[in-house]
Amino acid sequence: MPTIDQAEAFMKRLVGLLTVDASGKSRLEVSALRALVREDPELTVVTARMYLSLGPSKPGNYQLAFSLASAYDLEFGDDSLVLVVKRAMQEAGGQSTLPIAITESEASPTEASADTPGLYDIAVDDDSLRTGDPYTIVRLFAIGRADAKSRTVLASLRGRCLLTFPVSAADPRAVWEVPEARRFVASLYEAMPYFPYYLFPASEAGMMLVFFGSMADPEAFQGSANIDLMHPSVLDRLIPSLAAVARVGDQLGDDPLEVCRYMLSGCPPGFADWLLSDAISQA
Repeated sequence: MPTIDQAEAFMKRLVGLLTVDASGKSRLEVSALRALVREDPELTVVTARMYLSLGPSKPGNYQLAFSLASAYDLEFGDDSLVLVVKRAMQEAGGQSTLPIAITESEASPTEASADTPGLYDIAVDDDSLRTGDPYTIVRLFAIGRADAKSRTVLASLRGRCLLTFPVSAADPRAVWEVPEARRFVASLYEAMPYFPYYLFPASEAGMMLVFFGSMADPEAFQGSANIDLMHPSVLDRLIPSLAAVARVGDQLGDDPLEVCRYMLSGCPPGFADWLLSDAISQA
């Protein structure tokens, strides 16, 4: 069993990995964090639990606990520590002020546009996929009860997120054809129709296809790589979602029209222009 001195030394090393970007937001370099966790898994668990015990006095400690737990899961394929941290945060009333179910994506930097400094992977865990419960994402990304500081953070995530599912690469189906993913996205849409505000819109990322394809009728599927954007089952979700995104953009200090155009930037221009007139009128 590690000693208190060893745990404190581990904590100092972890804190030493923190950097602050131009916006004042703290970041952990993922590869360095994973190397630290890989070096001593037992200390990782002990340190994460120590941060949880300190969470009530300083909510930012929940962030560090979750970061350690996520890296532990990535390194050892064991999500037990993630579940412990999530449960503790839920019991504490969700005191964390920053999005936590987020790790820096390993997607190629070339996939991000010039004005997108980095992408984040919002990974749906197995338990959430099985139950179809989007609570964790909704709690972290909802703006209704967010304070001014949290809203600033949420606004900084516009168009920078990838929503991913634990679906095997060997599965021949598109994500939007997997029943569990469809149920999860449908629940997420009902709770937060403006979630596409956060999604990286480039066509090569496929986020719009995953999100709206998961709610489309099978008749809208065009093979395993595309969907019919003009299908009623797509438009019935896409138009209200654009309206919701426009409203949220306005609340977070963004120009509603510009926000919607960015969301649709991976779609055919004519299609985007046609949609915008309806969406903005509903906002």
